[in-house]
Amino acid sequence: MSESINTPITLKTFEELVQVFLGSDQNDPSLARHGRQFAPGTYFIQFIPELQLVVYGEVLDPLKIEIEAGGSASNVAFIEALYEADHMKYVRFTRCFSELVPDGEYGDTHVARMNTKLSRREFRLAKKMGWPSGGDVSEVMGFRFTNPTPLKE
Repeated sequence: MSESINTPITLKTFEELVQVFLGSDQNDPSLARHGRQFAPGTYFIQFIPELQLVVYGEVLDPLKIEIEAGGSASNVAFIEALYEADHMKYVRFTRCFSELVPDGEYGDTHVARMNTKLSRREFRLAKKMGWPSGGDVSEVMGFRFTNPTPLKE
């Protein structure tokens, strides 16, 4: 019998909370292999089928951004410690764009949500097209919306 969404749960540690959000996938070796593809400078697509939405993202280096912005040594140390923490090993600092947020927003994205890696050319094309979702994606970039596998050219 499944639990109701309103059933309260009790968590004793932060690690338990992380496990609830991330599930048991944290120790999956395929997740580690997948995650290595998404270093700073990488572009990706995140498919959100329930919204018929495609999110386009760029993986950024939060330390580099903080240092270039003139951040204090304590801010740099905090960011470095944050992204080195065990619960953040599959999380990347990103700037993501979509039809709903065309100017982009900064945040953290778990690598399990990064469905398909994009080239810089594909990312720029998506930007030029206004961050398309649905049919526009398949026509121009060669992706099926319901199956994020590249089509053969």
